[in-house]
Amino acid sequence: ATVSVLYWQTPNTKNNQMVCTVLTAADLFGTKLNYELDFEGIPSVEQLRQRAEQVFSSEANKRRPSGVPVVPFAIHRIQTFDDSVELWVDLVNGTQLQDYSQVYIFQKETPWHKEVQSKIPPPVKPPPPPDAKDLSPVKSIASVPAPAPTPTPLPLPTEPSPPRSVMPSITPTPMHTAAMAGTMSGTLEATTTEKIRIVYDEMDCTKSRAVQREDWLQVFERVQLTEHEHELFTKADRNNDGVVSFAEFQLFGELYPTVLDALYYRMRDFWLVRQQEDSISIAMQTLDVLREKEMFARDEVAAAAQDCLAKEAAYSNQTNEVVVAQSRERDALAVMEAAAQETERCRVSVSTNVTDLQQCKEQEGMMYASHIAGVREVETYSVKVRLAEDETMKANQRLHEIMKMLEEQQAEVERRKDAELSAAADLVSAEARARNLATKLDGAQAQTRLANDRLSVAESELTQAEERERECGVVHLQAREEAVRQLVRKEQYEKDVMVAKEIVALKRQDEESASMSVQAQLRSTEGLQDTRAEFLNKCTKTREAEAPLILQEVRLRQARDSLEAEEARLRTEHVHFHASSHRTALPSPRGVLPTTTSFYGSDYSPRHR
Repeated sequence: ATVSVLYWQTPNTKNNQMVCTVLTAADLFGTKLNYELDFEGIPSVEQLRQRAEQVFSSEANKRRPSGVPVVPFAIHRIQTFDDSVELWVDLVNGTQLQDYSQVYIFQKETPWHKEVQSKIPPPVKPPPPPDAKDLSPVKSIASVPAPAPTPTPLPLPTEPSPPRSVMPSITPTPMHTAAMAGTMSGTLEATTTEKIRIVYDEMDCTKSRAVQREDWLQVFERVQLTEHEHELFTKADRNNDGVVSFAEFQLFGELYPTVLDALYYRMRDFWLVRQQEDSISIAMQTLDVLREKEMFARDEVAAAAQDCLAKEAAYSNQTNEVVVAQSRERDALAVMEAAAQETERCRVSVSTNVTDLQQCKEQEGMMYASHIAGVREVETYSVKVRLAEDETMKANQRLHEIMKMLEEQQAEVERRKDAELSAAADLVSAEARARNLATKLDGAQAQTRLANDRLSVAESELTQAEERERECGVVHLQAREEAVRQLVRKEQYEKDVMVAKEIVALKRQDEESASMSVQAQLRSTEGLQDTRAEFLNKCTKTREAEAPLILQEVRLRQARDSLEAEEARLRTEHVHFHASSHRTALPSPRGVLPTTTSFYGSDYSPRHR
């Protein structure tokens, strides 16, 4: 079902009190209905269930198609539309409701109910409740109470359960007329005329004002008065036409008042017993429905407990997952911290190598400067040696040219040679120093190359360490996000467990309520059965007491009929005697029967039972 209309919410008040309106929708026989149910304040889930069951049960009784049995409106679950997530969610707590909340009621699928997908119509006010007399599933037959008060069967529970039986209907009996209802109510005693009319109407099955022998025997058999049924029919059929008219039955009732009373009261007892049996049947079927509801509630409790255990297991597993995720997060954090330390060490190493490289470069520069100075010194001494050689050559030339000046120049030559030797020695020493400086320069250059290599290795390690640090940071972030997700999921599972426990508590309350209803209905049914047994026992004792009275009345009537027949025979003989002797017959003294009076007694009356 989908919500098709948006409603403007305004403050809802009634008698200066805040009224909460809940838009309640359900499916009845393929038609979506949406009613505005008003409550004083935010209702609880149980209050909403009871009100919805009352409204939709009444509407279901009106809309029930022909051929569909009477099945109570049973709420399987309720969902409400959550505006925050724009989804339908299960209604488990009244705090989920607010003014003009839209809810939808799901019923358990049965052969007579299937949920149909369609839009929810705009809400309307629910129809007014029907009269109390229309709410009763069984119409009253007659206001005929039993001699002892009978407990009234408990009504069907307001919270329905999936039924497997249907409450029967009671067919009104032909015996229950207004007159008999009045006489049986205990407010007044029926007269003989009323008893005759009521019993005759019961016997006259065809309503032809002529009771057949079969109908007569059927009524006598029904009231267990079968000792003299054929004889009594013959007595009632005065004209021997095979049927008993109303006039004949009136005479029969006057002649047999005890039999008439037995028929009347046994008929009353028969229909009272039938009414008690119908009440017991209704109570037993109501008890079956309540037991089915109790079993259904127990199944619901077991299912809810199983669901709660499953959610608790899921919550426990999720707790373990949270612990694992947090452990992974801690491990990733430790690895990231180790990588950060390694990165810092690499940075220190790089800084140290850079310092060493700078020192090597400075030393190389100093060595290079010394080498240049040595080279320059060698070049200087070389120049000096070349100059000395030139001067020596010039001196030799002058020696050759000026032989005369040999003696003057000999000392100069020796001095120049000494200077040459000294310059040569200085040159050798400068060359040695230059070679030494070159060797030191090569060592400094080698140290610089090693420092460059170490710097490259340190920079590579730094790059790798930074990459590992970034990777560990990503892993730690992922582990942290996973831990957060697992923690959120754990909180959701915890909420689910709490909701499941609330549902189990509600289901257990429903089970306890159903058990209490079953026990109360069982006590009521046992009370009805005890009342019926007591009533039947009283009826049996009454019939045992009536049997000798009926037998006495039949025998008295037989004796009276014999006396009347004997009187008629004597009168006939008397007439014949006077006719043969030519005498006039005396008039018959009608109404004066000394023999009858003496036989029945002076206190006997046909109307006395």
